[in-house]
Amino acid sequence: MKLCKSLFLTVAFLYSTVFAAVISREPYLQEMTSHSVVIAWRTVDDSIGEVVYVLKDGSALGRTIKELKASKLHHVILQNLLPDTAYQYQIVSEGKTVEGSSFKTFPDSDSALFSFGVLGDSGTASSYQKAIAARLATVHPDLVIHTGDVIYGDKSDKGFDQKFFSIYKTLLSEVPFFLTLGNHDVEVQNGKPYLENYYLPQNSPGKGRYYSFDCGEAHFISLDSNESFDPGSTQYEWLKGDLERSRKPLKIVFFHHPLYSSGFHGSSMRWRHDLQPLFEKEQVSLVFNGHDHDYERSKPIHGITYVVTGGGGADLYPAFGSSWTADSVTTYNFVYGRVNGKKIHLEAIDQDGKILDQADLTVNK
Repeated sequence: MKLCKSLFLTVAFLYSTVFAAVISREPYLQEMTSHSVVIAWRTVDDSIGEVVYVLKDGSALGRTIKELKASKLHHVILQNLLPDTAYQYQIVSEGKTVEGSSFKTFPDSDSALFSFGVLGDSGTASSYQKAIAARLATVHPDLVIHTGDVIYGDKSDKGFDQKFFSIYKTLLSEVPFFLTLGNHDVEVQNGKPYLENYYLPQNSPGKGRYYSFDCGEAHFISLDSNESFDPGSTQYEWLKGDLERSRKPLKIVFFHHPLYSSGFHGSSMRWRHDLQPLFEKEQVSLVFNGHDHDYERSKPIHGITYVVTGGGGADLYPAFGSSWTADSVTTYNFVYGRVNGKKIHLEAIDQDGKILDQADLTVNK
């Protein structure tokens, strides 16, 4: 088995060195679960792609999944994977190995440890975005959630490549990103370019505009705060049912416009009126937002901690404070969370690796 793995790596390296030019967008992971993952990429010309994958420890022979038709935009679904397990994969285009990386599936055990990163308001291709991306890669989370405004300005494929895919390319090839729509993401065709560039969970009427997924003890929910949360609306009723159905003790919600913010834009009072009672009733643990380009963490409000992390790369806004503010600061930042059973440890980290703020949350459920 060690010999098979060695040959796999050697051949992949030789081919990826020679034929890497056919790739116009490096592989990126989407829709990770404990038993499956989507691997997507782009090529310069139409081609039939396939993915060869194997257990990273070399204890089993590799498998191959092949596309049915030629395209420039590729995505392959790997299924029947083992939970909390590391895999190595290679992308093959027209018989030539062109790119490769590795990933680890989500844990399905309630006691499993995992980590996640959170950032928002990033898509400018600024030096600050690149610095935060590099710093995020050093902690290598198991997944990343984005609080919106993924792309500013150009919504063409070139814009997505310059302001997202090229900046996070190494991390994207190993770690799934779960996104939410910001106000800048819906500027063109109500977010159609965003939806065409990502493969997000389709378990809601929103078809990727809002969705949910599980990892270990946590249930994550992404919402579209550009659409209505009014009770009776499609999104609200889906959210209500999704929260009621989840049996996970940790419920983590993320969307763009904050319910609690002391920054430039401030709190979204209408959404607070509609969502906070539901969050409290269904015992949501943690809410992440962006929109204000700073960092702010609330004290627990009826058992819920609200965090604004909008310092992913766009121009900063001044940070202020309110009676419910535990900490706030104007700086580029991301949040690093570590989940251990029913406990979450949060750290806000700046571009230099300095820990700006930290907190421990425990769910008694």
